[in-house]
Amino acid sequence: MKSHNLDKDTRAELFDVLLENSFIGITITDEKGEIVVVNEAQSRITNIPIVESIGANMESYVESNYISQSASMQVIQDKKRVVINQKLSAGKSHVVEGIPVMDDADHIKYTVNFLLDESELEEARQEIETVSSDKEKLFNKYQELLEILNEQEDIIYQSKVMRDIVYLASRVADRDVAVLITGPSGSGKELIANLLHEKSRRKTRPFVKINCSAIPEQLLESELFGYEPGAFTGGAPKGKAGLLEYADGGSILLDEIGEMPMQLQAKLLRVLQDQQVRRIGSTKDIKVDVRIIASTNADLKKLIAEKKFREDLYYRINIVDIKMPGLDKRREDIPLLIAHFEKRFNQKYDFNKKFSIDAINYLMGLDYCGNVRELQNIVERLIVQSSNDVITLEEAFAAMGILTIEEDGEGGRELIKVEEEMSLKKIMEQYERKILLHYKKVYGKGTVMAEKLKTDQATISRKLKKYGL
Repeated sequence: MKSHNLDKDTRAELFDVLLENSFIGITITDEKGEIVVVNEAQSRITNIPIVESIGANMESYVESNYISQSASMQVIQDKKRVVINQKLSAGKSHVVEGIPVMDDADHIKYTVNFLLDESELEEARQEIETVSSDKEKLFNKYQELLEILNEQEDIIYQSKVMRDIVYLASRVADRDVAVLITGPSGSGKELIANLLHEKSRRKTRPFVKINCSAIPEQLLESELFGYEPGAFTGGAPKGKAGLLEYADGGSILLDEIGEMPMQLQAKLLRVLQDQQVRRIGSTKDIKVDVRIIASTNADLKKLIAEKKFREDLYYRINIVDIKMPGLDKRREDIPLLIAHFEKRFNQKYDFNKKFSIDAINYLMGLDYCGNVRELQNIVERLIVQSSNDVITLEEAFAAMGILTIEEDGEGGRELIKVEEEMSLKKIMEQYERKILLHYKKVYGKGTVMAEKLKTDQATISRKLKKYGL
């Protein structure tokens, strides 16, 4: 069956609307039945928090008798759409439709499950009862969601802030305008650049990437603009075409553009204005058709004020400004990212390890200066270092070597409260109590806590009693 010929903007809007609906629970699993996406309606209907669902396996829910049967596992087994009547251990009954998403080799990539809560959708009951004779009707509603899921590739998210960014990038990808991607290191700027190229009319042409901070000034100029024979000592005898020429018809990513020397900024401005390049040592201009995508973690306006970046170039590259958030602005994506990296590194190292819910909750509470890249490194380290199939809270805590006490019982953030005229002793007691509470949660026994905190057990026991722990 073919889907409706909808434009990218409409599909992105449809994706958001479908996930945010109030009545239909949506769960997406991978080829093994592990949950990778779940919406708020599903969490509310089943009374399972999203953080506990991500990474869980549907088969384990059946084995623990929480659900009577799993549409995902039946789809994986039969490789076709199914409709089941599912009962929860709490007594609720639901109609669930499971739909396979196949790759070109006819292997399961994902299963998408739509759950209807009969207690809340009595009016929709008649429609669901006709699914057996008209299942394609329900499938058509969600075909666009499946297409967008397949297009997401390595951009893993479920937060609104990232949905807005991906929507914006998809909308401008084929507009052929210069785009500036800003944001902290490790936040995924290159992934958005990839999306811009892959969704553009230039996707079959070269996509060249160059880090302006990693190459010396003289070499950077020759790499970008090329040079004629004999232009300088040590060059290729026949000269060399620059990367801007190589990218003709395609796109070029200038990463860390804030580090580009002023002299080269002037030459780049000419490329943007005239779509022409001139090799070093040449008097001849070469026509090029190249789209400029720039990225940086620097404050370009501050560099302009310091006379380190050209203001006219800034406005040329900043037709569209995409601001990437740090991981602290999209914490709800962390469980999804952990599940993604867990799968990647299990395949890389031939393991089958899982993160416990406690370990995921702990990692959600940490601050990541390196953002998604740092989280990826942490997940890889834990996959490699863990001696168990299930990575525990204690292993995550020990591997990090740091303590996070800025958290409440629901995964939120709560700083130590300092009231007016509060003494230093009282403030330190609050701090000490939070540390002890955290260590008690991780290690449990006073003997282990004493060992980790490098003190004696009597001191730990006395302080636990003092703080009512």
